[in-house]
Amino acid sequence: MSTVEDFELAAEIEATVRALPGVTGVFQAGLTVARVVEVGARLLGLRDGAATLVLLERESDTVRVSVAIGVDSAFGATETARHTHDAVDTLLRARGDAASSIQLTVVHIEETAAPRSILPEADGIAPVLPDLV
Repeated sequence: MSTVEDFELAAEIEATVRALPGVTGVFQAGLTVARVVEVGARLLGLRDGAATLVLLERESDTVRVSVAIGVDSAFGATETARHTHDAVDTLLRARGDAASSIQLTVVHIEETAAPRSILPEADGIAPVLPDLV
C-alpha cells in the first residue's frame, strides 16, 4: 500500500473509533520515540505534513495499529475497549488488511454523573457533630 492509502486507512480508523458509543475522544497514539521519529521525518521532507491521531505501521503483509481513546464511564472502559478493538479489526478485514496487532490504550475516563458528596448538602446550616470531649 502507498503512504496515501495508509493515511486514508488511519483516518478511516480514527473516524470509525470516534463514532463508537462510549468513546469520548481519540488521542495521539504511539510511543514518544515513534512520534519524535515521525516529526523528524516530516521536517526532513521524507513524509508529508498530514497526520492522524492513529498510528499505523506496515509490516510486510500485515499492519500494526495503535489507538488511544477516552471513554465515558457510563459505558465502561472494558466494554468500550472491546468494541473499539472489534471495530478496528472489522474495518481492517473489510479492506483486506490483516492486523499483526491492535494496541488500544484508554488514556482518559470521563465521569458522566457527578459524584455524590459524602458531606451534608450545604444549605447554610452547619452539620451538628457529636461532642467528642
